[in-house]
Amino acid sequence: EGEGVAPSRADRIFERVKVTYARSLTWVLQHATLMLIVLIGTIAVNVALYIKTPKGFLPMQDTGTLFGFARGDDAFSYEVMQPKIEAYRKHIMADPAVADVIGYAGGSSGIGNAHMTVRLKPLDERKISATDVINRLRATAPQVAGGNLYLFGAQDIDPPRMSDGSSYDLSLMASDLALLRSWMPKINEALRELPELTDLDTPSEGGTQQVMLKIDREAARRLGVDMQTVSSVLNNSFSQRQIATLYDRLNQYRVVMELEPRYTSDPTVLDMVEVVGANGTRVPLSAFARYEFSQVDDRVRHRSQFAAENIGFALAEGVAIEEALGGIDRALAGIMLPAEIQVRMGGSAQNFQRAIQAQPLLILGVLVAVYLVLGVLYESLLHPITIL
Repeated sequence: EGEGVAPSRADRIFERVKVTYARSLTWVLQHATLMLIVLIGTIAVNVALYIKTPKGFLPMQDTGTLFGFARGDDAFSYEVMQPKIEAYRKHIMADPAVADVIGYAGGSSGIGNAHMTVRLKPLDERKISATDVINRLRATAPQVAGGNLYLFGAQDIDPPRMSDGSSYDLSLMASDLALLRSWMPKINEALRELPELTDLDTPSEGGTQQVMLKIDREAARRLGVDMQTVSSVLNNSFSQRQIATLYDRLNQYRVVMELEPRYTSDPTVLDMVEVVGANGTRVPLSAFARYEFSQVDDRVRHRSQFAAENIGFALAEGVAIEEALGGIDRALAGIMLPAEIQVRMGGSAQNFQRAIQAQPLLILGVLVAVYLVLGVLYESLLHPITIL
């Protein structure tokens, strides 16, 4: 008996739905002009929403891991930068959502920089997302002279980056390195004024500091000092010159000769260096040489055979990548960037641009696929268009 009640109820419900549908269909057919206007308006609203709605690429994940990058001036030595890195490490460790921090200094990014990996506590313990942790660390970061701290979340799908401190990159390329370097300060200033961007990671100006030793060869010759002796003394003092090899049963150990590190941290030690002249007398290096400070490029980046400068950036809170790229375009147009300098995106920003360019074709492909499926299902070429 119970099995006979259920179908009758289902039949009554189905009849009500069918009657309601018949009434609504009759009303729509009687007001065809109005329905056509509604259809056109719906299409127009969808197109407008597609154009106006801020678009993103992949949503930010909370993997429980952050990447950090502490950048110092290229002229800083490791000894100068180490206390600044330690200040940032203590700041990160003081956050209640952080479990531990590991990192290393130096590498391809320069001796005055450091990479960090921050492991967060479980989400049920820290109660806030990784993005909120980053925003909190940014807001309370200590003001360290000559240093900057950049943080971003680790992602399972992480496209290649050109910048060390951010997942979004802007690459500027030119065949003329001098022209590119001359425009970088203007570009940096224009981008720093954009409210859509934060944590701007820009290359430092001037390069790294070097000590240039200028030798008066005529004075050295009068004092009986030849250049080979000068080169050998400087090599023995300031480079790790291998003088012997110790052989063990399983390994071998190279013995190097150099000055104690406390003597090599200051170039004034050159005033204490002496060389032996032809007659065996000791001659101070300062008697025929002088040193001066200068700056030199310690590295030049390239992209597609062009000299390149990379600028990393993060998005301000509540800003989509499309809005940020629009702001960058306006800023570069405002300073009238010359045509000799090409602008390319990198990392997630580059993938976003490619996705946006291919999206209309993707939508068209989806519509064609749905049309073909409906055409096979209804065995008609007209009904699918009506349904779509």
